Formats: sequence, C-alpha cells, structure tokens
Amino acid sequence: MDDQDCGVPSGIYIYSLIVQGIRINKKMLLVDSHQNISHSAHLKQQVSSSLTQFRNSKVMSDQYLLRITGTAILTHELRNLQITGNLILDITVTRTVMDIDGNIYKIVKIGDQWWMAENLKVSRYRNGDIMTNEQSDSEWINLTTGARCIYDNNQTNMEIFGTLYNWHAVADGRNIAPEGWHVPSDQEWQTMVNYLGSAGFAGRKLKERGTNHWNSQNTGATNESGFTAISGGHRSDSGGFGDKSNFAISKL
Repeated sequence: MDDQDCGVPSGIYIYSLIVQGIRINKKMLLVDSHQNISHSAHLKQQVSSSLTQFRNSKVMSDQYLLRITGTAILTHELRNLQITGNLILDITVTRTVMDIDGNIYKIVKIGDQWWMAENLKVSRYRNGDIMTNEQSDSEWINLTTGARCIYDNNQTNMEIFGTLYNWHAVADGRNIAPEGWHVPSDQEWQTMVNYLGSAGFAGRKLKERGTNHWNSQNTGATNESGFTAISGGHRSDSGGFGDKSNFAISKL
C-alpha cells in the first residue's frame, strides 16, 4: 500500500473484520514510509463482507469491500475484493486540503511542489471575513476591495468550475488560500512548467482530458500531471464574462 507522502510509518497494520458478529483480525503491511514530511495523516482500513457462509464454524466469504479512510485523504474503496489468503494490494490514496468553508480539494504533487487539483471556491478569507459576491457588472469594474463572483452568476457553475476572484482578493493579506497554502508566485508556476517540459508541452499535461469541461476538441490533453485544469472562465474589465481562464499569480 502506498500512502502517497501522507507521513504514515512503514510497518504492519491490523484491520478488524466483523461478519455476523464474529470478529477476525487481519494485518496490512505498509512498505512506503514518508515520516519526515511536514504533513501527517493516518490511515485505517475497514473491511466488510458479503455472500458470507459458515463452514466448520469458520466465517467464509466470497466478496469483500475494503474502505480506506483517514485525515486529509479521499476515502478509497475496493469492491468485490476476493480474499482467500495473503493478498498484496497496490493502493494509492489521494491527498486533500480543506478551506475555511469546509470545501475539500484534491491535491497533487508535481515535481517537488504540491498543487491543488481543483479550482478554489472559498467565500471567506482565512480569518473568516466574508468576500463580497458581486453580481453587478458596473459594480464589479469599480471595486477597490476584494470580491468574488460565480461565472454567469449561476451557482451551478461554482460546483464544477470554482469561483472567480478579483486581484484585490488575491493580493489581500488575509489570504484566500487554505491554511498552510498560498496563491502561487510567477516563479512557482515557472518551476512547474519547466518540470513538465517547458511552455510548449506543459499545457497538455495539465489540462483535463476530454470535452466534458472544454469547448474545443481539447486535442493533445493528457493530464498526466494530475493537475486536471479546467477553464473556470474570467470576468473582463467591462464586467462581462468570458470562457477563457487566467490562473492567479501572487507577488511573493
């Protein structure tokens, strides 16, 4: 099992299986250790069974569900798992981060950097102060303080594409990023682009594949980085919405 840099020490982990009131303790070996990183998490395994039968007073099962949960990871499930003896499972968990509103985002490691793999949709600064959700075109273009908006002022778009922020919100010292995170600098973007093979190649490795969230044929997109970039659109100087995206850069 791979803990994906979650900081879980390598070793043997015990999980408990309960079938029709009978408990069976099992062991799971974690061979990948990342104990020296700053982010820590724990894993626990829960296994339940179906199609259970008794044979000579022993619990027998044809299919199992393995659920792996923990802090700062997505719940991972393996269904219809066959367990008849010792079993080696190759499991990669997905790390996450949570903002002040309780929104949970997938994160991905690209080179030596960690990036959010989803667009931000927080409505408050890190200290809890609320950002104005400005719907008016005329008000938007005259703002001198931080504000946010949703593409086409349609709440459904936020769930898929995230939230749009003006520069005042991005540059605000109260910070729109989750605790421990920040809006990336131009140099940090460039480091990531160089790792992916320069500007001529990075885009296709960053973009989500297919046309579910892209208007064009999206030719060449592989998302091999795991960044899963989708276009959340933009709001222009006139206050109108457009379908091209700009990703924020801070002045760190």
